[in-house]
Amino acid sequence: MKRKIRILIFFLILILLIILFLILKNVKKETFDDIIFFKLFSQTNSINENKKQNQYIIDFKKDNQIFTKVNLMETVDLKKLVNEKIQPGTNGEFEIILKSNKDIYYKMEFESLNNKPENLKFSIKGQKEKYKTLEELTNSLQGSITKEESKIINIEWNWEYQNGNNSDIQDTNDGTKLKEYNFLIHAIGNEI
Repeated sequence: MKRKIRILIFFLILILLIILFLILKNVKKETFDDIIFFKLFSQTNSINENKKQNQYIIDFKKDNQIFTKVNLMETVDLKKLVNEKIQPGTNGEFEIILKSNKDIYYKMEFESLNNKPENLKFSIKGQKEKYKTLEELTNSLQGSITKEESKIINIEWNWEYQNGNNSDIQDTNDGTKLKEYNFLIHAIGNEI
């Protein structure tokens, strides 16, 4: 009799754990990652924490150099997301919002933290030119901001589906190795 009660209790606990898992799985991925992995990032310069979904605010009020970490998975178009990973056929966009309390000349640089899929391309919204890497995009992301002005830069990305045989082989290799793509935005502002 005691054995049957123990087995019954074991199955009840197992069912409760499964229900808890399903509830937590439905919580937004970003929140779930924050709870589980306590996303931490440290850097000697200022790290920007003014971030909303798909939006990265760079405020030059305090510092002339700001680093912002971006996980491309957080910017993906959820309608095209398959198996919760970036793969051919996915795309997305993110905004970089620049603010300053003085007239400045800004320049942005990018640093990839892991390998980017070869056929993943970037562009500035409204422009036709596509860039193979974020580092190529750097030359187009510089200019000036006047005091108390905000400037919004929209970056779009796209990983085309079925570009040709050689691209398909490369996409398959990249897709099996990559779950997410992370990079840093390094914004530098110099007073004019």
